[in-house]
Amino acid sequence: MRNNVIVNLNRWADESIEANAARDLRIEHNTIFVEGVTPWSIEVRFPASDALVRNNLTNHRIFLRDGGRASLDGNVMSARRSWFVDLSRADLRLTPDGRPAIDAGVPIADATDDFDRAVRPAGRAPDAGAFESAMPGAGRPGRGRNQRE
Repeated sequence: MRNNVIVNLNRWADESIEANAARDLRIEHNTIFVEGVTPWSIEVRFPASDALVRNNLTNHRIFLRDGGRASLDGNVMSARRSWFVDLSRADLRLTPDGRPAIDAGVPIADATDDFDRAVRPAGRAPDAGAFESAMPGAGRPGRGRNQRE
């Protein structure tokens, strides 16, 4: 699952990506903004799960549930409304406020383009989320670990 844009501005919204007992799954470079009551955006569930969850941009945490296993790298889980061009129209390209997502990802060898088919990375490291920004980076390269800012 790569380069997806998921927006749900309804209070009843549940998590956006749920991987139940999925093996060898890669969840990479997705941008998710959900205003629902569930406190996570991506869920990996059950012991049979084995996922790579990298370079996602969300406004809720990534949750390993009921024994779910995943390697987490380069994710930014602190997105705010002001980080995006137009949530109501599902335009989740970054504004200048979205700088924490710029260059925050880790390199993924076969992730060479974004949602718009723009070349990735455009800076020192790939951006977290579905869109690679043309803005200058925030001055920090991807750190090769999960971002919790």
